Amino acid sequence: MTIRKICAVMGLCCGMVTFGAAQAAVEVTRWPDDVPCSAIVKNEDGSYTLTSPVTLSNGEIVPAGTTYSTDDEYHVWVTKCG
Repeated sequence: MTIRKICAVMGLCCGMVTFGAAQAAVEVTRWPDDVPCSAIVKNEDGSYTLTSPVTLSNGEIVPAGTTYSTDDEYHVWVTKCG
């Protein structure tokens, strides 16, 4: 397992532990383009999981722990975050 994969797995595990804790939401104007790479983690299967809740411009909140694997969000984050 590469160091990058180890870090991703550790980040996901640590994120799961903190999902229940109150976290500051990341506010974005354009979904999913404005979501910072620091607010998501790439999982071993290639999907992405939010590590922080995200507040959209219309007030909707996307909760931490939400995972995307083949959606439009996934394709944006593959290009943006690797």
